[in-house]
Amino acid sequence: VVGGGPAGLSAAMVAAKRPGTRVLVFEREEAAGGIPRHCDHTGWGLRDLRWSYSGPSYARRLTKLAVDAGVHILTDTTVRKVESSGEDRIVHTVSPRGIQSYTASAVILATGCRESTRHSLLLPGKRPLGVFNTGTLQQFVHLKRIVPGTVAVVFGSEHVAFSAVMTLNKAGMKIAAMVEPDGYPHSFLPVSWSFERWYGFRLLLNCRIVNIHGNHRLTGITVEDTTTNRRTDLACDTLIVSGAFKPEITLAVESNLPIDPAAESVLADSFLHTERKGIFACGNVLHGAETGDIAALEGRWAGVQAGRYLDNRLSEPRRVRIECAAPIAWISPGNVIAPILDIPSFLYTMRVTRRIRNATVVARFGGETVWKKRYGTLTPHRRIAVPVHTWTLGADPGRNDVIRLSIEEAA
Repeated sequence: VVGGGPAGLSAAMVAAKRPGTRVLVFEREEAAGGIPRHCDHTGWGLRDLRWSYSGPSYARRLTKLAVDAGVHILTDTTVRKVESSGEDRIVHTVSPRGIQSYTASAVILATGCRESTRHSLLLPGKRPLGVFNTGTLQQFVHLKRIVPGTVAVVFGSEHVAFSAVMTLNKAGMKIAAMVEPDGYPHSFLPVSWSFERWYGFRLLLNCRIVNIHGNHRLTGITVEDTTTNRRTDLACDTLIVSGAFKPEITLAVESNLPIDPAAESVLADSFLHTERKGIFACGNVLHGAETGDIAALEGRWAGVQAGRYLDNRLSEPRRVRIECAAPIAWISPGNVIAPILDIPSFLYTMRVTRRIRNATVVARFGGETVWKKRYGTLTPHRRIAVPVHTWTLGADPGRNDVIRLSIEEAA
């Protein structure tokens, strides 16, 4: 298993329950647990462990469950490439022990996702010290006990932005504002409303950053209201660039695994089996940032399917590709097994490119409508669960066709 976060540890724990299976987890950090290690707030583990843990407690709990199941964890170990040789998978690693290779019958990729930086978001201005993403901030505060500044601005309003607000508050820093380019917060409205009032900052909607000031250290930013073109200077010594997560597919690309260009993720099917025999993928390497418990549930499913593969009970599937029409951005996993078998309801997730009210999502296969569901409001950056397990492929699953997913908007 590559990656020791919630998805990887959960996959390893389940796979280790198969008699005679030896499971090895590679984790590049100094300890297993993944992102929750440095997210010191509650709410972790609700769906998978049926309890609300703090991030560090959740990470420790998953690690203990995996170790108790017989999983061996190698930390400070980076996997460089995965190759196939007959029925074996060769995993090439680098660590303080040197360059080593391991042979496995199956590999599960659980490399997670990465947060965007100011450079990938093309934020203009100088390049002073004091500009971080949320992950770096949380490692500073919760792991290194470093307070990065005194006054901060948070760019973005996804769920993780409000996690950044809690981290800044715990470090004793003042939050001057949260800046969001869209006209609505990307997290839930009650969350943004309550956080504004509880932590005493302004949520600036329809605003973009047009300049970053400071030579050595950040001294402030300039924001522009895109509806009025009015510009405002905000004094701060810390800028947190939050959200806009992308799957961490570097290893998948190096290993020549097929990539879904729309989702920018590993292409997998209903069994979380990639198009390379014996290699599975689970968690946020499939779909940007979902909560840790969703990733953990996917990890469990991947662990089960890897066990079935080792038992030669995972027959060669008939994969049907899902194609998305705008304004649907992507769906992941990108393949469906036909005929559709008993798959979990949480498995498939979708994103849209813009906000849509009173939307009806339709799936068509072979010219027939196999599923239709009306949603209230669909919003970018929020998880949209798609119940693929309820679809019925009325057309001949053997024909060379694709499932077409589209949206019908109310007039």
